[in-house]
Amino acid sequence: MPYGRFLPSMALLRAFVVIGREEGIRRAAKTLMVDHAVMSRHLRDLERFLGRELVDRASGRLTPAGRAYHDRVALALDQIEGATLDTRAHVAERSLTIWCVPGFAFHWLAGRCQHFRASHPDIDLVIRPSETPAMFRDDGADADIRFVRDGCTGTMRQMEITRPSVFPVASPDCVRALPFQPVCAADLAMLPLLEEGSDQSWNRWFATQCPSLHLSYKPVAKLWQAHMVLAAARESAGIALANRFLVETDLARGTLTKIRPLSEDFVDVSFGAYVLRAPDKNWGHPPIASFASWLVEEVRKS
Repeated sequence: MPYGRFLPSMALLRAFVVIGREEGIRRAAKTLMVDHAVMSRHLRDLERFLGRELVDRASGRLTPAGRAYHDRVALALDQIEGATLDTRAHVAERSLTIWCVPGFAFHWLAGRCQHFRASHPDIDLVIRPSETPAMFRDDGADADIRFVRDGCTGTMRQMEITRPSVFPVASPDCVRALPFQPVCAADLAMLPLLEEGSDQSWNRWFATQCPSLHLSYKPVAKLWQAHMVLAAARESAGIALANRFLVETDLARGTLTKIRPLSEDFVDVSFGAYVLRAPDKNWGHPPIASFASWLVEEVRKS
């Protein structure tokens, strides 16, 4: 029998363990600082894999089968974490593993890692892009960079890195092909818009720009991750919402350009902040302190 045939992915198991501990999908999503839809999808995929209902949707609590499975999986993950920590003990002092939301990792952080290594040659830095936040139990993460939306507060200690503004962008070809040039923010609702999954960013953006109007729009595509949205925008598929950390290189190269209305400019708006988060015990790890200081300075210079 092929090894792993009956082994669900670690992402599904980690999500399920937190759902069980928090006794609810929404509370688990808040703990991990991910969208409720992500947690629901992970649970649904795991239940489909197992062929059993694990959570009572009415109460949010584990079913008897879910409780029995949860106890064994949680214990197994704890054992994996312990084995990992024991194995990594000899390198832990000067190693640093940072989990990071994919868009920030790919579009901004990856190109600057060389600067950190140049100033800290004794620290072995590993960047791991991940849609799912680190749990700091069985994943080897020392710290985690996430985008935390306003109003979402986690229980873990975190340091704000930056609070970027959000603005619409499109390729030059897309701008030239628009049926009309927008005079004001409301006009964008009639243009081809690209949206990130169930993010609803355009709804929030329109509410900020046109608070007295109730605008409706229909995106031409919903793509699951920010870098997918930006890839579609580069191919002239429509207009995307982005922040400078995601499109800095594109704006400099001219592959994307800011959409500017013919009348007054758009209202400056931010939906949240990038943060560096880690358990309290990890903040005493010298490489994390070095990385945090470098990160803040690198953002300031960029």
